[in-house]
Amino acid sequence: MNEQRQEAYFILIQSLLNCLSGEEAQILSANYDLIDVGLLQAMDTVAAVFSQRKSEKAAARANRLINLSNQIAEVLKIPQSPETQGETEKLDAYVEFLQQVLQATADSKGDVQVVYSLLTNNIDKLDEVLAEKLRQWRNGITEVGTDEEKYLLAISICVFSDLISFGMFLQGNVWELYKGIPIGYGQ
Repeated sequence: MNEQRQEAYFILIQSLLNCLSGEEAQILSANYDLIDVGLLQAMDTVAAVFSQRKSEKAAARANRLINLSNQIAEVLKIPQSPETQGETEKLDAYVEFLQQVLQATADSKGDVQVVYSLLTNNIDKLDEVLAEKLRQWRNGITEVGTDEEKYLLAISICVFSDLISFGMFLQGNVWELYKGIPIGYGQ
């Protein structure tokens, strides 16, 4: 998926979050060309970011996105084959892990032992999928949340990227993640 389309998804998501209840259909109609599985994945990613935050407003936004995503999936009649469901569960595991590692990075103030312990226990997720999720989160930072939440998420991503880029953690498929390090810095 190209970066421009990803950015368009996040702009659409921001519009959906800021609109009054009942205006969603009109906004989606005006952006019909963006309604696809990629939008649903972007919505799920943003909802996961909001779910990580500890405020009622963030939880409400996450729930609103999840509900919208489910409604769009129903309208698009996206099949929930075992393969599709398995892929969704796999992506959910990556999002959950990314939430955990960024939260651990923030809570421990970048403590190498804390973060590397989490990475060691999740070697199977240190690959291009995680790098792509990190890219999606980095792209979505400017589109959602308060300035403080954006700042804290950006700092966590940068510190996590630094920990990986210093090359001190050399297990798993770190090369795929390492290649994606500029993602953490918006390059």
